[in-house]
Amino acid sequence: MLDRFAINRASMLGRSIRRLHSFQDQPWEFSEAERGVIPGAPPTPDHPFSRRMTYALTSVLVSITGGLGNAVVVANLPYLQGSLGLNLSEMAWLPAAYLITNAIAGCLLVNIVNSSASARSA
Repeated sequence: MLDRFAINRASMLGRSIRRLHSFQDQPWEFSEAERGVIPGAPPTPDHPFSRRMTYALTSVLVSITGGLGNAVVVANLPYLQGSLGLNLSEMAWLPAAYLITNAIAGCLLVNIVNSSASARSA
């Protein structure tokens, strides 16, 4: 229930007052086909065909583009080795540096998104 102070503060900020919801789990009964195979396993909800195809195509696209960046670097190693004047052991560090940079960038992205989301909710 909203008190008078919250209503005045929301009207002063120009925001509409929405009904507040609690974030408690709502009871949900899965059908026999949607339940997990063993107790404690995640359920497999029955999605429409179009949503399943969208999920499948998205996963294929992400896997192709994820492997493409590394494949471009690895395929061009001999050309890069010749143009940079590096030996084989020095050139072997390039894919490792590429993958490490991608891993760190992914972790930083998650951290930045989480911190900006928590700053907006505060």
